[in-house]
Amino acid sequence: MKLRTQLMLAFSVLAVVPLGALTLYSYSSSIRAYRQAVQDEATLRAEEMQGRMAMVREDLDRRMEHARALPLFQLGGFGITIDSARADQAYGELIDAVGDFAPFLDRLAIRTGLPDGSLPAGRPSVASSGTDSVLIYLPGMASLPGMETLRPLTHAENVESAAADIHKFVMVGRHILPHVTLRAGSLGDFQTDEIERIVGVMAEAGEAVDVRRIMELSARMGNEILQWRHVIGAATPAPPAPGAVRQTPPPAPPTVIARDYPMADEGRLIGTVRADLNVGAVMNRVLPPSRRREGETPFAIDGQGHLYASSDSERTVLDQLGLTPGQYSGAAARDREWVVVSADDTASGLTFGIARPVGEGLAEIRRTAARNLALGLGMIAVAMVGIVQLSKRMTANLAVLTTGAQHLATGHLEHRVPITSKDEFGALAQTFNMMAGQLGEHQHRLVEQERLERELELCRQIQAQMLPKAPLCLPFAEIRGVSVPARQVGGDFFNFFPLPDGRVAVLVGDVSGKGVAAALLMANMQASLSARLPLAGSLAELAEQFDAEIFHSTPEGTFLTLFIGLIDHDAMTLRWLNAGHDAPYLIRTAGDLVPLASTGRPLGILPGGDFGEGAVSILPGDSLFLYTDGLVEAFSHGGEEFGTIRLEEILSRAGGAPLELILSEVDAAARAHRGDVEAQDDTTMVAVRMV
Repeated sequence: MKLRTQLMLAFSVLAVVPLGALTLYSYSSSIRAYRQAVQDEATLRAEEMQGRMAMVREDLDRRMEHARALPLFQLGGFGITIDSARADQAYGELIDAVGDFAPFLDRLAIRTGLPDGSLPAGRPSVASSGTDSVLIYLPGMASLPGMETLRPLTHAENVESAAADIHKFVMVGRHILPHVTLRAGSLGDFQTDEIERIVGVMAEAGEAVDVRRIMELSARMGNEILQWRHVIGAATPAPPAPGAVRQTPPPAPPTVIARDYPMADEGRLIGTVRADLNVGAVMNRVLPPSRRREGETPFAIDGQGHLYASSDSERTVLDQLGLTPGQYSGAAARDREWVVVSADDTASGLTFGIARPVGEGLAEIRRTAARNLALGLGMIAVAMVGIVQLSKRMTANLAVLTTGAQHLATGHLEHRVPITSKDEFGALAQTFNMMAGQLGEHQHRLVEQERLERELELCRQIQAQMLPKAPLCLPFAEIRGVSVPARQVGGDFFNFFPLPDGRVAVLVGDVSGKGVAAALLMANMQASLSARLPLAGSLAELAEQFDAEIFHSTPEGTFLTLFIGLIDHDAMTLRWLNAGHDAPYLIRTAGDLVPLASTGRPLGILPGGDFGEGAVSILPGDSLFLYTDGLVEAFSHGGEEFGTIRLEEILSRAGGAPLELILSEVDAAARAHRGDVEAQDDTTMVAVRMV
């Protein structure tokens, strides 16, 4: 895949994918936050409705606590002689106690039975235990109990027929006695005359004779306390009051919100007062006012699944959401553009809820996300055009550099690429030209280095030829040696050879420094020593000659440490000269070590120095071990020297071991001590064994 394609693909992936992911994340986060905010606010609104319902109950309880203490048994139904004055007083006090709460009552009744179903002691009851003995109508109540089933009468019907139906509500003063008290012929003249008079007045006025109207007129005249007895004829339901809360036609009777309050007389419980709330009126008070927030729809649902709403249109909307008992807090899966929350009111058995549409808000969020995505993609498209031009320029510059690299690969080191800009590609072209020039220089240096290495290898071979190639085995002695340069060539040397007078010469030297210069001086010194030693009168005179020559013919700072040993078999002695060299060891047969100390300073430091000689007797079985400082100055990783102590321990253990074993054991110990640390100096070892 070409670089231009890679750049465009990488830019697309690194720009479009993050933008899409960011837009999706922002969209989903905004949706969650918006829905959560709406749900939290709707929850507060539902809890407000629940609180208003609790206030309605508390208001009812407060009023009925006062009402139940009144002598309501004077209103009838307890088998006592009713005192009209006391009944009027009790009724008036009841109106004052209930007050403006009457419109919220659907039924207010006195029950002669006790809450457990028994009858109060000492008071005969004319009603069944636990049934409503007296239904009370108060001014302002939504309807008169039982009136909704009465048949309307028109002016075309005769008065007697109308009166006959109305007589079924037997009126005694301001009361209607229970059904069980009716007996044939028990109607008094007052009741009959009163009803006939009311019907007659309405008929003469040409008004329609309506039972409800008659009962309302009777209530205004003082007959406010009524008791439902019987249902006669077909009922024509009254139209709902304007603005009243509607409810869906229930498959089962709706929930009745009823409250029972005990009623006592002279400290004894004689019955209960039962107050049934008018659900429609209560919902008008509990549900929020007509002004809605963002199209929210408040609702209430009772235990039988009856849905209460403020209007038919709102009920239709709620029906479409598919709310069912137990699932009020979530809309149906088919419509996720609504948020529905609810709060259960256990005291009333109702569930209050808020349904708020979020479709418009979600649509706006979607439109915003789409605009942001489109804007981002547009910016990416604009940037893509620039990327194409930039990638074309980049690839063109890279093509020039590639061509230049191909020229270099074929050996045209003089090739240079043009520098057309001052950016990174211009810097790269400049670096490329610099590299091409340096490659030419390096190639020239490499040729020179290879030539020098060949010369060094030749020097190494010559140096190796100058060293003894094999051990020297004599009837009275055996001599072995080894030299390992730190580089290809070094400044250490050793030699051993017989002299014309029968003695054996053993030499070990170390020229200061390493490399070619030290190797050249070493070769010169070794050749001179081999030629002059047989002719020298003494070792001290020979040392003084070499001292002067080295000082005058070599650069300042160049010097030579030298050990010369002459073994005289006939005299069984060893004469030596040690010009600043590390002291060799004479190893006695018993294992004692005798160091052969220095007899003068290194050669070439200062001319005219006094050099001395040393002599020691030797015995068959004795050994001599000579070495250069590269052996004892081998450093470990921790910077610790191999040292003479370790060397002396090995030589003491060696005793009469073969020379080859001694040399290999010392070399192995030095290598183990150094590890993988590179040797810093040449290492030379020579071993002599007297036979």
